[in-house]
Amino acid sequence: MLSLAKISPDGKIKIFEDENLNYSRYLAAMDNGCIAGVTASGVLFIIKDEKVIDMIDPSETDTEFKEVECHGDEIIVGSRSDIVTVYKLENDKLQVESAFSIAPLEYVNDILYNPYYKGYFISCK
Repeated sequence: MLSLAKISPDGKIKIFEDENLNYSRYLAAMDNGCIAGVTASGVLFIIKDEKVIDMIDPSETDTEFKEVECHGDEIIVGSRSDIVTVYKLENDKLQVESAFSIAPLEYVNDILYNPYYKGYFISCK
């Protein structure tokens, strides 16, 4: 089983024992020190101070998350569909800031923020 782990500069390994984090596939660092991630099953999660502080299961949103990228306090999340959702972390809880369609594109495989262009590049179908 694939797990999520943190390796510190001194080589110590901390394994996150939460079953919901198994098969974590995409990770992004936030400016505030938190980590945003998405699992292979489409769960979006936030880690702060080595603890999971919030997660959203795809069954709660009718959206299966595929990829995550962070810029400033924005958490940009791509999905299997044509919907991209922007979240913000407020009081350690994920809150939807906005959502938009990238149709006719869909199935986001990768998101990258580029400060030079002040925008996001999205790899998708």
